[in-house]
Amino acid sequence: MRERLWPRWWVWAIVLGLTGLLGWAYGVALGAVAGTAVFVASVVLVAVLIRITAPNVELTQDSLRVGDATLPLRKISAVRVVPRQEIQAMRGPGADARVFVELRPWSATRAVLVDVGDPTDPHPAWLFSSRHPEAMAQAITDTIGQQAHQDPLAISRQDPVTGSRTMEDS
Repeated sequence: MRERLWPRWWVWAIVLGLTGLLGWAYGVALGAVAGTAVFVASVVLVAVLIRITAPNVELTQDSLRVGDATLPLRKISAVRVVPRQEIQAMRGPGADARVFVELRPWSATRAVLVDVGDPTDPHPAWLFSSRHPEAMAQAITDTIGQQAHQDPLAISRQDPVTGSRTMEDS
């Protein structure tokens, strides 16, 4: 499963509106040609910046990649979807600063939380945006389950506190 976290339509509408106002201001001051040039250059610049900063979320058979970071699936202990209120709590005062966070404001109504079961990993969890967080969480769980069937040493268990599915190596 792979997705790119592009902004929603309203972000592009705001960009066009603001760059249109900028082009109009330059057009009034310097003429229509200058205003049009500023508008086109601004739209292109913002589009390139959004393209550069829109992260990919990719799930392969052996790893999860979010932006430039990669997490081997064998290190994942639990996966779940978190609602907006919990996202805000995880980013606010008292939050664990070690959590890897890759959220976009235009897609942060729900996010995927991946608990990392490796105590040597500097990030105890990953919190990231997804266009389809339920489908992404299910795909991660299914891929881990497929690995467990292929690897007879991997034991699956359910966490008694959270009810989340966890993976351990024997």
